Amino acid sequence: MDYSFLKLYDTIDESINDNLRKYDGPKYFLGIQLSPNEFYMQMTNYQGGLSFGGNYTCHVVDSCDNILADISSNVFIEEYVDVNGDTQNRIEIINLGLDYYGRAVHIRFTAEDSLEYYYTRPILISDKELNRTYRFNYKNNSNSTDLSYVNAGVIQSVRLRLDFAEFSNGSEVGEYFQISNGNIISHRFLKKVSRSYLFEKLDTFLFQRVQELLTHDVIYIDGERITDKPILEPGDKIGRSNLMKANFTGFVDERDTFTPVLQNVSLDVTELIPLGVYTSATYPDLLKATFQIPIQLNTGELTVHDASDGSILATYTEADMSVSVNELTIPSFTGLISSNGEFYINFTTGLISFYSLNIEGVDNDVDWRFEIKDAMFSSTNFDSLKFLTD
Repeated sequence: MDYSFLKLYDTIDESINDNLRKYDGPKYFLGIQLSPNEFYMQMTNYQGGLSFGGNYTCHVVDSCDNILADISSNVFIEEYVDVNGDTQNRIEIINLGLDYYGRAVHIRFTAEDSLEYYYTRPILISDKELNRTYRFNYKNNSNSTDLSYVNAGVIQSVRLRLDFAEFSNGSEVGEYFQISNGNIISHRFLKKVSRSYLFEKLDTFLFQRVQELLTHDVIYIDGERITDKPILEPGDKIGRSNLMKANFTGFVDERDTFTPVLQNVSLDVTELIPLGVYTSATYPDLLKATFQIPIQLNTGELTVHDASDGSILATYTEADMSVSVNELTIPSFTGLISSNGEFYINFTTGLISFYSLNIEGVDNDVDWRFEIKDAMFSSTNFDSLKFLTD
């Protein structure tokens, strides 16, 4: 079974169908809410496998398949082979920057080679009432028929609408009776304080996936570890809608925390210029940092230092720089250094970013370091009689 919260359907009609609710009453899709300013990872378990071959587009559409936005540049898909030998996808959605408030929308994936469409269930994309949602990051330590985590190598994530309800205190105190003075004496305390969470509006699709999520080996709710495997208890159906209530109680370790990181995308630099050893005649006439992803230029500084004492030889601001897709360049480097020595370059965190995710700067004298020195030989070192010539 495909337990993805962003399960892909072949048609919109399939994506909004609820085979367990045999009536034509109103349907609501309120449980999944993605923030426009976060990134999420989901893995597919599409029946028989699904390959985009690296050639895909992604759009936000309404339930009539009208395109609302092109989000292709915010979606990164990598393929893997599951335990059944089928091609599946790890889908990472990064900072969409769109807000549809209370309107449920679909994400449509197009396989451009075959022009086949695939649709998610309706979801919310909004920061509205984000305080009434919780982010879940979760994974298993082994593969199963439905979830090939070892093959995919990811931690999944999603944001769901639910509320903290109350604490449940099942703590125990050991005690004995002291005959000599008639007192009850406590000798041990076993703390068992759990948290209860309430889903006020949950459909059957979401109920199945939340319960599957809660069986995982590793679960974080808003960055804190759920240490047990809670049971999702169904509640009453809400009127004639497709919604019901549900709740679960779990133990949370506040000391065990998790910070999400990108998994399909690397923010690391792929090339730095200058880097290594040059002569005064060969060192480059520009500074350049190249990345795997398109970058945006913000405010900040880049500084060139003399490694002998750390002194700053030059300071550049964003006004001195230019960005072309994935390259940051400072073209005015010529003539700055006129003597041999070792040098290093620093730049501030946030000077460049990727969809509002700040790229970490360099603040050490190792990562971006270069040296200028004399050549190891000159023409006077050679005896022409020792070489063959034409």
